[in-house]
Amino acid sequence: MKFIGIIVLFLISFSAFSYSVVRIPGQCFVNRSQSTCQVCNYSNRVMSCQVRSNSITYRGYNVQNWRNGVLFPGQCAVVSTFAPNPAYDPFRWAYANGYCRL
Repeated sequence: MKFIGIIVLFLISFSAFSYSVVRIPGQCFVNRSQSTCQVCNYSNRVMSCQVRSNSITYRGYNVQNWRNGVLFPGQCAVVSTFAPNPAYDPFRWAYANGYCRL
């Protein structure tokens, strides 16, 4: 019975529920027509990430983009968004977050 308990605890420790999700803030660069955001993996572990980028125009229009992928140590994921009408409604600012599973 003790052996079965040890096996069950061992299997639970390697299940998908034992992993943690980490939020990584991104760096964004904005000009009138395009915003480019990057989220980098500076840990020593491989992570499965979803990178979300939100860009706001001068009139308040919100442009969103996302990307899923695997980030190896030292690698960055880049997400770009383009303004729908940069002549009359350019981008004001942007931010990005990466939600990564260790």
